[in-house]
This record gives sequence, structure tokens and C-alpha cells, in this order.
Amino acid sequence: MEYAIGVHIKTNSLRAAMYDTRGHYLHFWGKNLEGQDPELAAKEIVAGINHLLGYRKAKTEEVRGVGITLDGSIGFLKTHFKEMVEGLIGLPVFLDSTFDCVALAEMWQGAGWGKKDLLFIDYREVLDFRVIRDRKPVRGVNEFKPVTLDPAYRDNTGQILWRQLFRLIKEALPEVIIIITKHDPDDKSFWADLNRSWQCYAGEEVPVLLPAELGDDGLTLGAAALAIFR
Repeated sequence: MEYAIGVHIKTNSLRAAMYDTRGHYLHFWGKNLEGQDPELAAKEIVAGINHLLGYRKAKTEEVRGVGITLDGSIGFLKTHFKEMVEGLIGLPVFLDSTFDCVALAEMWQGAGWGKKDLLFIDYREVLDFRVIRDRKPVRGVNEFKPVTLDPAYRDNTGQILWRQLFRLIKEALPEVIIIITKHDPDDKSFWADLNRSWQCYAGEEVPVLLPAELGDDGLTLGAAALAIFR
């Protein structure tokens, strides 16, 4: 069996989880961090990986790679953090944003399960888009700059959402559109109204908007996907 490991680093803690190549969760490891020392964090990641390998009685060569995502407030990306971890563990390491990893998790095991091409939208505090093509985040397609959402001007941002979304689906041709909001994914009335508004703007032939199923809970899964779909 082959594996992938996903790591999510927060300001004061890190989580590592092990998955098989189908995205099935196998085991978890967590550790509190003191300060933002990249060398210490790298060593803790290696300790976590060794714990996961030991739990599964797996060999290092059975691991395709390690995906790491860091919260935006962490400055590790200014160091050679990727190379540091690779040198310590001897495995390929992939770094990406939490936004990309949430999108990948939704593609792999969430609302986009079974699809390779999707458009992922964050419509919470900030409006942002990510195109996933052939199971990888695409650079250069989305020229949209994230917009901070002001509840007092929600109608305004709604029009921005539809306008940018309509532009992107013509360019990206997604199989499915997934959107993460502050609303309950099970609130059928909200999602029906949202899709009605979207289709009034763009027409009935456009893909419907599907609520994200995993959200930020899928960060280690999305990080592991970086190693699987590299």
C-alpha cells in the first residue's frame, strides 16, 4: 500500500494525518508549537511523520510525499522550509496555501468527488476563486483580486460574485462549482435561493452551485492531495 501525509501548520500548533492513495483517513498526530521557529517546526513534522509510519508499520519508501499548508500569518515561506523538511525526512515535500488545500480536499473527497475540473469559491469574509484543473490548482487563470466582504454591501458583492463567476466558467469550463459560505450546507432554502439568483444572472445552462462539505476540516486531506496529484 502507498500513502500520503498532509500537514497543517497553525500559529501555535501543527497537525499531521496519514491517508491512503484513495484519500481514506488512516491516522492523526498533533503537537503544540512554541513560537514560529521553522527549524523546530520542521523537526516536529519529521517526528509526526515517523509516528504515523510507526503506527501503520509502513516504510518511508511507501509514502509518495508530504503536503504542507500554513496559515497565512506564518512567515515560514520566507525560509527554505520545504527544502529543510525534505532534507530531514528524505521525501518529496509540497507547499501550498490553505485556500488551495481546502479546494483540493473538496475535489478529492467532498462535494467534487469523482471530478477532475472544478471551480472553488470562498464567499465568507473574503470573496476569492480557485480553478482546479486535472486535480491541480491552476495559476494564471484567476486574475481576480480577493475582495473583503462587507455585510452592509452584500448585494454589491453578490453582483461581483456573479460577474466574476460567469467570466471564469467560460474560461475554466468546470465540471462542478463548489462554494463555501457561512451558511449551513443543509439549509436547502438558502441554496435554492442562491442558485435561483445565479441562474437568473447566467442562465439555466450553467452548473449549479454546490455547498462545500469539508471546509477547513479538510486541510490535512487537501495537503495530502498535493503529494498524490503532483
